Amino acid sequence: MRRMVSALLLFLLLCLALPAIATTLGDVPEVFRTFIEHRYGVIIRMGDECRDCKIETVELMITPEEGTPFQKLAAGEKRFAGLLKNLDHDIAIYPSGFFSRFQPALRFWLADRVLVDGHRVAGCFAYTDGNYEIVLSRLDSDEGSPHHEIWHAMEHFVLEREPDAFGQWDRLNPGGFAYTGVYPDPQDGQSRPEPEDWFADEYAKVSGEEDRATAFRALMTKDAAWWSSRPCLKKKAEFLLEKAEPVFGKLFAGE
Repeated sequence: MRRMVSALLLFLLLCLALPAIATTLGDVPEVFRTFIEHRYGVIIRMGDECRDCKIETVELMITPEEGTPFQKLAAGEKRFAGLLKNLDHDIAIYPSGFFSRFQPALRFWLADRVLVDGHRVAGCFAYTDGNYEIVLSRLDSDEGSPHHEIWHAMEHFVLEREPDAFGQWDRLNPGGFAYTGVYPDPQDGQSRPEPEDWFADEYAKVSGEEDRATAFRALMTKDAAWWSSRPCLKKKAEFLLEKAEPVFGKLFAGE
């Protein structure tokens, strides 16, 4: 009985200490990964672990690691420290219990590079065999990329319950506009102009799905000054919240 009580107390102390440990040892990815998984209720796989990813049309490029199994694991985890920090920064702003809606869990795969149908991308979302899967590229994603892919997961969740939820989306675009259907390489080196009011960035012009994901990313990352000059895009963002919040609850404190 005493052993059980001692073990329980030790477990509680570890739970209380984990945030402080993660803050202090933020550059120790295994500790940080465990902290993120327990705090938000998600699953994270990275480096060599991505060899188990079975998403069709998605190819994960992984830098080979040498040494013992332990050395390989440690090397891979250290490489993804920056991406883990970006992930924690982004998902920390979602309301408590948000990620528990994705059952059995929302799983993040962190690879060195991600190819979809042979094209290099910053990340992607897939729903496979009942699992919500988000893939992020260490080399091409940035702070804010997780929001983009989380929206794709949210949209899938919403459409399962309301198949025509975004049927009126095109009415929010300028007259005569048509999506390009062409996915640009995130590292093609070409500078892109600041898009007009209706779109968060040039990538939004690829498809309605990407338009909504980029608008959501802007909603989660841009300040009031940025939004003040984009009344048309703001209507799109309000439309997204109108569809998402009945399912996921309020996304912003004080709304």
